[in-house]
Amino acid sequence: MSQKDAGGFSLALVGYIKNTGSYRQWITYASADERMHVVINLYGQKNGLIMLRPFILSYDELMLTPADVTQYTDQVNSMDKKQHPEWFK
Repeated sequence: MSQKDAGGFSLALVGYIKNTGSYRQWITYASADERMHVVINLYGQKNGLIMLRPFILSYDELMLTPADVTQYTDQVNSMDKKQHPEWFK
């Protein structure tokens, strides 16, 4: 990916995130100095499309460890399967 394309992708991703319900909910409760990490689970659909499932973590560290990312994505996936089984049919 070229530097120009990466810049465009970054802007599009930030725009997407700021239009999610997760972000709107987080911004209501977060303090001004609170760090935000956005993680996006990708759920494959039977029609070949992919559903994006963003969620936000308030995490004090600059970087999440791979183990932390795996733990949180598994936790959200498990929760989604219980609360939205139609997403996985």
